[in-house]
Amino acid sequence: MTVEYYMTDAEIRRRSWQLRRQTHALDPRPNAAHQAIADLARSGSAALRVITQNTDGLHQRAGLPARMVLELHGTSRTVACTACGARTRCG
Repeated sequence: MTVEYYMTDAEIRRRSWQLRRQTHALDPRPNAAHQAIADLARSGSAALRVITQNTDGLHQRAGLPARMVLELHGTSRTVACTACGARTRCG
């Protein structure tokens, strides 16, 4: 799928947003691995950065500073207007 296809098909966008709403309602929580990485960063014993394909923000919720996380596919915690570019946080 391309962004052009996504933007021209209202049904695809509707289903995508419904899925995001359902996923957000599940309220995912950081697991032991997220916590261990955050703990390691807090210990200062290692130069640490996390590169993730996940968009859920669980590394940050575990306590890892946002500046230490690179989310390759962006985040599901903010949205941007495709007309004007304005951004806002979700939830």
